[in-house]
Amino acid sequence: MFSGWYYWIPKVLGLNYNMLLSKVQFWILFIGVKKKGSISEISNRLYSKSSNKGEPFNTEPGSNEFAIFFLNFLKEKKNIYKELRKKAGVYVLINNITKEFYIGSSLNLTKIMVSYYYYTNSDKLSKIVIIRAMKKYGLDKFSLGIFEFCKNDSKVCLNLEQKWLDKYKPKHNVLNVAGNLFGAPSS
Repeated sequence: MFSGWYYWIPKVLGLNYNMLLSKVQFWILFIGVKKKGSISEISNRLYSKSSNKGEPFNTEPGSNEFAIFFLNFLKEKKNIYKELRKKAGVYVLINNITKEFYIGSSLNLTKIMVSYYYYTNSDKLSKIVIIRAMKKYGLDKFSLGIFEFCKNDSKVCLNLEQKWLDKYKPKHNVLNVAGNLFGAPSS
């Protein structure tokens, strides 16, 4: 990018650069990239800070972002039930089309997933943002990630959920405080 800039700007505008400053800029950039990582790593960092301009999470196999990750919420229904049976934890539902997501926690992850399947396939209208998004785009366009499992204790789960809410600030979460229903739309 910089080499194109240095080549074309003098030709287009008829300006000349100070060669000493050009060389200093090149070496600072070269050393900085080598020290901090590749340009693709730097751009990934820029776009991954909950701005939803890029992928908010690392969903690649072997990633340490999630304890468990299910790429297709619809097709992996049976595996979701099997893996989450009798477990409590913090989860994220990711819209693979818009890259928006919802973070929640539950003392019974299987039960909450059953409710998502039920309400999404129901004819009832819902004011819940994530349910409306799942109806609009379809369950097969969503992924499910489990950030972490926790003790079957509501305080522990809510504290962990708040940690993840503070980190990512998801758009599909209407409320900023885990477990606080004040101001939530009634369905």
